Amino acid sequence: KIPVKEREMRKTTLSAQQMKLIHGMELAFYFGDLEKATRLRDQLESMSSETGILSSTPVLAHNQLFLSALIDIAHCRISVKHKRKHLPMAMKTVLELRSLCESGGYHIAHKFIICQAELASVHSEEHAKLTRKKYVEGISTAARGGYVQDAALGALLAANFCEGRESLKCYVGSHLESSFNFYCTWGATAVAESIKNRHPEYFGHNRVAESSGRGTGHLNRHRFSSAIEEHHHKNRRLSSQGSHSAEFKLSPRGKSKRPSFPA
Repeated sequence: KIPVKEREMRKTTLSAQQMKLIHGMELAFYFGDLEKATRLRDQLESMSSETGILSSTPVLAHNQLFLSALIDIAHCRISVKHKRKHLPMAMKTVLELRSLCESGGYHIAHKFIICQAELASVHSEEHAKLTRKKYVEGISTAARGGYVQDAALGALLAANFCEGRESLKCYVGSHLESSFNFYCTWGATAVAESIKNRHPEYFGHNRVAESSGRGTGHLNRHRFSSAIEEHHHKNRRLSSQGSHSAEFKLSPRGKSKRPSFPA
């Protein structure tokens, strides 16, 4: 029988090793090194099969499933042979994420939605606009939950999806900019710079300088285009001049209406 102290030490060591592999897998996938990400994933799964533990903490386990699904889906785009091998593996992992969501894992709903969009992108070329909407749903769900790194990754995957489809190319720039801003907010400036370097045509000098000249928090980024913001500020100035005569619109019950947000 293993003493409690030694068992705890082994668990801590395992957790550190798993965390190192998962972070390495994340970085490799972020930078587009699919070969390295797959190699690290295989090492992690080998460690999990030896110990009988997926990952030592729920957060690591969820990230392992999420990244594993994305890696398999990325392999599906290489060739038909790769697709035959990796698509069933990806679908199995996505079903595991779905099961976790249904059992109360609401905090990983965005991971499941992003994986759904990725699966749809390789499963069928039809309904491309609906697939893009699924990406947007996953990105917004991640951002609302505070999972900025997943929102950034979702936006980058959405940009890659739109870039390969003529009817959706108009959305590529906005998705790349969202990914760039999310990664800056998260503090992953090297990843953000790699996006800019890989897609220089979507990042004009003035546009990037404007982004880097401000802080990286949510309150320091433009939410709309400069024209819309200028119009908004003009309306605010006009409304402030006539603020004494302003009236609040009330609901029939006499209470101010609260804004509604999408589920």
